[in-house]
Amino acid sequence: MVPFLEICPKLAFDECRMLIVPPGHQSSGLPPDRYDLEESYCVEPDCDCRRVMLNVTSVSRRHVEAVINFEFDAADPLRGPFLDPLNPQGQHAEALLELVRQQVQADPQYVQRLERHYQVVRDIVAGRLRPEEAAPAPTLLGPTVVGAGRAKYDDPDNNVAENVAPFDIHKQVIDEYGESDEGEVAEYIDGLMGQFADSPEAQPIFDAGRRLGWATTLMNYGFDHLGVAPPSMDLEDFREVAFQIIPRKVSVDADRAEEIVTELRAFWKFLQRCYGLKNAAEILRDLDSNAVERLHDKLDDPANFSMVKSILGLGLQAGFDMTTQDGLTKFMLAYNSGLLGGRRPNPPPAPRRELSMFGDNAIAEEFGNRADRRAAKRAQRREVKKSQRGRR
Repeated sequence: MVPFLEICPKLAFDECRMLIVPPGHQSSGLPPDRYDLEESYCVEPDCDCRRVMLNVTSVSRRHVEAVINFEFDAADPLRGPFLDPLNPQGQHAEALLELVRQQVQADPQYVQRLERHYQVVRDIVAGRLRPEEAAPAPTLLGPTVVGAGRAKYDDPDNNVAENVAPFDIHKQVIDEYGESDEGEVAEYIDGLMGQFADSPEAQPIFDAGRRLGWATTLMNYGFDHLGVAPPSMDLEDFREVAFQIIPRKVSVDADRAEEIVTELRAFWKFLQRCYGLKNAAEILRDLDSNAVERLHDKLDDPANFSMVKSILGLGLQAGFDMTTQDGLTKFMLAYNSGLLGGRRPNPPPAPRRELSMFGDNAIAEEFGNRADRRAAKRAQRREVKKSQRGRR
């Protein structure tokens, strides 16, 4: 059995199914996490087993928790799904098997998609189809959020509305030193993204054939660079992450600015409706009709390109697939051997400099001033706590 991600990378990435167990959901017996269902298929030329193997992978722990066999022929007594006896199983394998039976096997659209992927593999193995020619599904299946039942709540305008199951958006994910706890942050983001994925604000994104992800990027950089969660992210924080840090850190075509702004706008509308966040209104006003153009200019500005981003861009321009390890390896061989005609990415322009957080002549990148100040405060808290421990 070969991973579908190796056979047909783009289709596998775009159409991987996710199961999200939000924090506070106890009935499944599973830890809160996002569980990706990674498909594997037989590539023997003469085989027609009509079977898929699902590796259920915990995203936060980066570990295969269960290996599940599933056959498409309903008449076969061994159709499954069942835990594969030839592979090691994790602590929560039985609970994940039950979850797959409840949430996936009962979903005819998903089963049809697995059958279509199986046929794609057979066509590729037989030479009838090239991986890049595999057509995507006509509709995109959103992630399955376990226990995302509907409940009534009162919104800020005292109107009764529908909301997904409760999520503690004000949950603290900062450790004793003022740093973000990686595990807590992963649970927080996965939990909130699960709620967002099940919201009416996200549905047009799925209808347009897109997956969610930019809200995750926003939160990750908010935690990592500024130490802020959505409830504490003010307008200046948001602008720094969305219009400065993302253009510098993320290698993405400027033409996707509209896609990014659309998702961020939907995300903050969801936060405003469901949680009544006071900062949402101001941030939504900033995501006005000019936001796409502003972000496009930032993404297209070479001054915002880090060295890594410049190298990725050069690889794409030279025709290499920079989304796969094979493409990266081939590009680096060509790059290092001078086969690109001597072209090398220019180093990013020197950033504008200002007085740093220390108030002296030390220098800091302009986009990082607020992040630097907050990092300095966290470092100061760590030193205080260490000294207090030493005195004790």
